[in-house]
Amino acid sequence: MSWVRLAPLLVLATACEWGEPREDVPGDYLGDFSVTAELLESTCGAGALGAPDHWEFDIRLSRQGRELYWVNGREVIPGTIDDATGLLSFDTRVEVEIEPAEPPRTGCSVNRFDSARATVDGKDLDIRGFEGTLAYEYAPTEQSDCLELVLGGTLAQLPCQISYDMSGARTRSPDSAP
Repeated sequence: MSWVRLAPLLVLATACEWGEPREDVPGDYLGDFSVTAELLESTCGAGALGAPDHWEFDIRLSRQGRELYWVNGREVIPGTIDDATGLLSFDTRVEVEIEPAEPPRTGCSVNRFDSARATVDGKDLDIRGFEGTLAYEYAPTEQSDCLELVLGGTLAQLPCQISYDMSGARTRSPDSAP
């Protein structure tokens, strides 16, 4: 089933590698960050969608005013950063086809909703780290038939959510950029 091959992509698409610190970074570069995530809860089932209990990845952050950019090496995810509350956040959605439609089956596609909420250590352009949560929600799209995933034991249920407690520490500061 193609679901198994897509599982790591569905969960782990938040991190990747890139080149120089200014590459593809809009606004003011805040630094590179090493993120550690520990599984809080999975209503999708243990190990579902390739979700590890412990996960480490790198990201790059930048900002332009209140706009935050979480750069994972594949894409720039826009969000917000509020200096008054010290909160950074983002919400994004992607649709993934799991099984193509083959009559008489309608196929299975899911919406993956990613969200992050974290309190930052620092302010303005001097963000040294952050702590918060990272969550992934999965829901079948309208007209999808994803029952086989649940009945086959790939998922405990659908819709479902996987959430992590995360902390990030700056590994490259803005002043070390070329």
